Amino acid sequence: MVLERLSPDQRVAFVLHDGFAMPFAEGAGVIGASEAAARQLASRARKAVAAAPPPRPDPTHDEVVGRLMAAMASGDLHSVVSLLHPDVTFTGDANGRAPTAARVICGADKVARFMLGLARRYGPAFYTANQLALVNGELGSYTLGTAGDGGHWAMLPRITAMTVRDGKVCALWDIANPDKFSGSPLRDLVG
Repeated sequence: MVLERLSPDQRVAFVLHDGFAMPFAEGAGVIGASEAAARQLASRARKAVAAAPPPRPDPTHDEVVGRLMAAMASGDLHSVVSLLHPDVTFTGDANGRAPTAARVICGADKVARFMLGLARRYGPAFYTANQLALVNGELGSYTLGTAGDGGHWAMLPRITAMTVRDGKVCALWDIANPDKFSGSPLRDLVG
C-alpha cells in the first residue's frame, strides 16, 4: 500500500488534510511541526501517492471469477464459500433506484448465502442474462435485466465488479445505479 511507504509524519499530514479536511495549522500541532512543514509533508505525500503505480491485478483473477460463476450456477454453498476470502465484502450501489444489498455484507458465508439467495429469487435468468465483461479492466459481469417469470423477480440492469487477491474473491460490487453506467455496455440501453 502506498501510504505504508510514506514517513509517519507525511502520512499523518496527508490524511488529516486531504482525508479529513483539517487545516494545516491544526494538523501541524498534531505532528509537532510548523504549519509550513505540515504543508510540505502533505505535498510530498500527495506526490508519492500520485506517482505510485496502479495495483497489479491478481494473476488468477479470471480463473477465480469463472470458478465462482460456475459454483454459483451449481448452487453449491460450500464451493462458493471456498472461492471467497474470509473477509470478503459485498457492496450494493443502487442509490435507491434498484434492489440490492442495503448495507455492506461481510464474510464468506454471509456473502455466499446472499448471492445464492439472489439467484433463487431471480431464477434461471440470474445466470442466463449475465454476460462476462471487463469492468475497470478486470473480469466481471453485466446484465441488461430480465422481465421475471414463473414467480421469479424481474432483474434490473446491473454490473458486477470483483476484486481477487491471493486466489480468492475479496470484494464484490453490485452496481445497479444507472447513473454509474457511463462507459459500459449498459450506458445507452438504460435510462
